[in-house]
Amino acid sequence: MSKRFHKDFCQSLIDGSSYLKANIQCDKGNKKKFCCIPCEKMYNTKPLFFEYLHDHLESNHHQSTSKTPEEKDELNTALNYLRTKEQSQTSSKPNPNEQINAKMEIEAIEPQTNEHETQKHNLHFFRVQLSNFLIQNNLPFDQADRQLQFVQTIIQSHAAHNISNSSKCKSCEFSY
Repeated sequence: MSKRFHKDFCQSLIDGSSYLKANIQCDKGNKKKFCCIPCEKMYNTKPLFFEYLHDHLESNHHQSTSKTPEEKDELNTALNYLRTKEQSQTSSKPNPNEQINAKMEIEAIEPQTNEHETQKHNLHFFRVQLSNFLIQNNLPFDQADRQLQFVQTIIQSHAAHNISNSSKCKSCEFSY
């Protein structure tokens, strides 16, 4: 059984919002969990993993702890703050497709030493691209063989220009 990776509690993120600073604390027993003071008082809730902070604050359970319009406004401000921080973190992450393409370009420049290594490299790259496609499109890995068989059948039985013309995305032209 593999261990799940959990983010550490981030005090600097909490310090960026007065609402979070007043209502969220690091769990004393686990640096990867937080305690929600209002929920702990009202519902006796247990600490949660830090990566679930945003989800917890949006939950009906937590929302019910805000009684006054001012508290609700503070909570909404904190949620907007978290959204902004999450968006800035995700936008700074590189796109996996761009990483693969960049690696391909670099490797294409480097000369291959022999035909066997070239075939080995192409097979490896093909598997990486296939895995990336399955992951990006939330497709099951156990269906990969059937999907490949379908693509092979289409390519073998239809002309490239027919396949290209049937594409809804005109920028996705096939090249052989």
